Amino acid sequence: MHLSLPVTKLEEAGRFYEGLLGTPPTRSFPGYTHFVTPTVNLALTAAQEVRVSDSEHFGVEVPNVEAVEVVRERLSVAGFAVQTEESTRCCHSLQTKVWAVDPDGRRWETFFVMERELIPVDAQATSCCT
Repeated sequence: MHLSLPVTKLEEAGRFYEGLLGTPPTRSFPGYTHFVTPTVNLALTAAQEVRVSDSEHFGVEVPNVEAVEVVRERLSVAGFAVQTEESTRCCHSLQTKVWAVDPDGRRWETFFVMERELIPVDAQATSCCT
């Protein structure tokens, strides 16, 4: 997947995404920072202003609960606030996740799905991801 995101604080955003992705930038130039992982190609470009919708969020699914903890720790050490949810029903599944917000207000979840439910348990089971 490739994402290109405008950011108002390039250096701070670089620290956030290094913590989120677990890798330093591949390239960095004035006004541009680039990360490449096996699954994500992320370009950050300097912008004067960024508009982020309150309802939007992004996510990274990881292979186990331990990987959620690793991301939580990296972001915490980098100075970003995190919120952990353990064994929560969300989006028709049982998940453990950590939420963090990038410097421009984009909400990111790193999550592990412990159980995928095909039939909703109740209305709240699908509303937590918005």
